[in-house]
Amino acid sequence: MCAIRRMWPARGLLFACALLVVLCGIAGAQEDALSLTFAVFGDSQPGDAPFSPVLQRLAADMAGQKPAFVLGTGDYIDGARDEQTVRRQWLGFFEGIAPLQTFGRVPVALAPGNHDILGSRTYESIFVGYFGGPYYSFNRGAYHIILLDSE
Repeated sequence: MCAIRRMWPARGLLFACALLVVLCGIAGAQEDALSLTFAVFGDSQPGDAPFSPVLQRLAADMAGQKPAFVLGTGDYIDGARDEQTVRRQWLGFFEGIAPLQTFGRVPVALAPGNHDILGSRTYESIFVGYFGGPYYSFNRGAYHIILLDSE
């Protein structure tokens, strides 16, 4: 009988530890559902270069943090008065941001800035063609993210 009595406290402790692990797992899962890591950048205009070297370093740094997604706040290109130059600037932007995909596919959501669309339907249509719209929203976990064009 003494051996059995010694086993019960051990079983009770084992059950309590198992229950604690389950409860911590549930609490951790709830905390994970509410935690969100993302990156934000903007104003990455390249000046006279095809793309901004700062943007390229920033994209690599953001990729290293492994964010759930990246938000852009606008002014990714300088803008221009002719469509061909604007399209070339966007190609430079895509080259500059390419390091963001180094460690896997990172979703990027971009809101336009005034330099990106220059108040022109043509330039806005280029932006929409690349990114789907000047404003939109998406869900990530328990969060609803909204991007707006404030121009």
